[in-house]
Amino acid sequence: MRWLSFFLAALFPFGGTLSLAATGGALNPSIETPVLTLYYAPWCYYSHKVLNYLDRIHKRVPLKDIQNPLYKEELIRLGGKRQIPCLIINQEALYESNEIIAWLSQHQDLLEDRYDTERT
Repeated sequence: MRWLSFFLAALFPFGGTLSLAATGGALNPSIETPVLTLYYAPWCYYSHKVLNYLDRIHKRVPLKDIQNPLYKEELIRLGGKRQIPCLIINQEALYESNEIIAWLSQHQDLLEDRYDTERT
């Protein structure tokens, strides 16, 4: 039964539930807005890759620069390692810039719009 938990977690990473759609009776996940934090460093090429993607799609996520020792320790506590960039999604760590960009691309509608033109 453990495999079922992993399968459902992969399909509905935000604890969403299944509900019957009003039309067609198809199953649709109802997904809550995820809690996101991107851990990065200004000197990291791969961090910039993710930040530049966010700029291109005019979206933003909360950022934490690991040059701040408190944020570095927080990242290690949450993700188990110091690797950046790291997108924390509801307390779960996602590493590798390409995987982060793929996740952001698939979930653009859940991301906050970017109103300013400068990074926060």
